[in-house]
Amino acid sequence: MRKDLLLLLLWLSYIVNYANRLSISPALPAVSLDLGLSNTEAGLIMSLFFVSYTIMQLPAGVIADRFNPLKVLGVGCMAYSLLGGSFALARSAAQAYVSRSLFGLAQAFGWVPSVAAIYRLFPGAGMGRTVGLFTSALALGPFVGGVLASAILRQRSWHYAFYIPALVGVAFSLLFLYLTRDVKLEEVREGSTAEGCRMVFRERNIWFLSGAYFSLIYVYWGALSWIPSLLYHRGFELEAAAFFGLSWTLPGLVSQPLGGSIADRLGRRKPYLIAGALISQAGVFAALALGNRPLPLIFLLGFLVLLPFAAIFTLPVEILTPKVAGTCAGFLNTVSHLGAILAPIVFGLVLDLTGDFTKALFSFIPICILGGISAAMIRLK
Repeated sequence: MRKDLLLLLLWLSYIVNYANRLSISPALPAVSLDLGLSNTEAGLIMSLFFVSYTIMQLPAGVIADRFNPLKVLGVGCMAYSLLGGSFALARSAAQAYVSRSLFGLAQAFGWVPSVAAIYRLFPGAGMGRTVGLFTSALALGPFVGGVLASAILRQRSWHYAFYIPALVGVAFSLLFLYLTRDVKLEEVREGSTAEGCRMVFRERNIWFLSGAYFSLIYVYWGALSWIPSLLYHRGFELEAAAFFGLSWTLPGLVSQPLGGSIADRLGRRKPYLIAGALISQAGVFAALALGNRPLPLIFLLGFLVLLPFAAIFTLPVEILTPKVAGTCAGFLNTVSHLGAILAPIVFGLVLDLTGDFTKALFSFIPICILGGISAAMIRLK
């Protein structure tokens, strides 16, 4: 199979991933009403996904290094689709917790095997642009997932917001496994799993990169969680706030391939692209907090948040080797998704304590600055 078609399949796999992952957001009010959940119980359902997803990142990376990552991805897509659909069978809070936790474990086998496959399929020059094209799925995925779930909810009960993406995911996984059945990827992993993990843990540049990526994911998921509420607070109608809360990432369809091309040109200086993007985001949050025209700023934020993703995921093979690419990607996702767990909670806590969106928005600024400093500390040989 041609490599460009493989890249398209990998890109589509992450759209399917988000269609399954984000069906919970618009469906949560109906789920809470049907199952009799408190706000705390509903919030715990959301958090448990990220806890289990984060826990499984490093094991997923090790497995992607040990086996053909395309096969790992296809089986993972099948597993998380089935488990995502199982949420519709929940009849109590406890069942919902178990279903969402297992779903998070399976979804870990989406991103990391995809990145490991790209490292093997597209080595050398031009990897930044390739990674940028793939990661543009992060820009479109939330919009597609949210719009699909919202459209289903207008016609059917909340259960179908989980059944239908699950069926799409199962069908896609079967198609993916069939189309990639003859694709052989070079076995690049040598040595034991323990040796690979030690290589990753001992490299200080990987820790600096993890710090920068933590900040990006903190902003990405914090903004996804709270932008609709911010817009509603600023006077937008509820439907408009929800729509723009889903679409603010769409500028990433441009900025991610652009960032990948810039990263290819910068070479060893690409950490400064990451640092510059993070520091710029701090400025956007200050403008959001103090200004009264949020729409241009949230789209600028979407452009800047997604600009450096390709640079981040081309650096592991430059800092270490492709032999531990999956393990390294898993480690980066483990550290970074602690930010996904913390960001919505911290923003909500500041908002509860102060009752002020301005102060809650300012809480993002030190995270952006510290992430920028961490990226600037990376030194490539």
